[in-house]
Amino acid sequence: MLETSDVRDLKPTRRRGKYRNVKVRIGAQGFDSKMEAARFLQLMRDLDDGFIRCLRVKPVYKFACGTKYIPDFEYQHRVSKTRWLDVVEDVKGFQTAVFRMKKRMMWHEYAIKVEVVTLPLDVVNAWLATAAITALVRR
Repeated sequence: MLETSDVRDLKPTRRRGKYRNVKVRIGAQGFDSKMEAARFLQLMRDLDDGFIRCLRVKPVYKFACGTKYIPDFEYQHRVSKTRWLDVVEDVKGFQTAVFRMKKRMMWHEYAIKVEVVTLPLDVVNAWLATAAITALVRR
């Protein structure tokens, strides 16, 4: 599934990001932060185990005012054997005023509550290390 070379940091740019995030690539998929990549790995595991389905990365929602919102993940979570709940999720280390405004717009226009996910740094690093180790074992 994942190769050792699949989980890696992208080359840092000259200027550091405003929120000190490090871009990460897993396979062909790029992520804006290590936290987002770690959450993706969690969701992939849940997808393989059958807890979620229909995982979409970076879906686009357009608002009537012409702006758009791109959350990190959208999927369906199993509530019971026959019932699935739609979930829209955004991984954030810091919630900006623009994000809070778009979160409210999602509720008013689409009646969708955006889940905000924050992971501790040690969990993020553990997930990324586990993915690299798993890739070595599966070779």
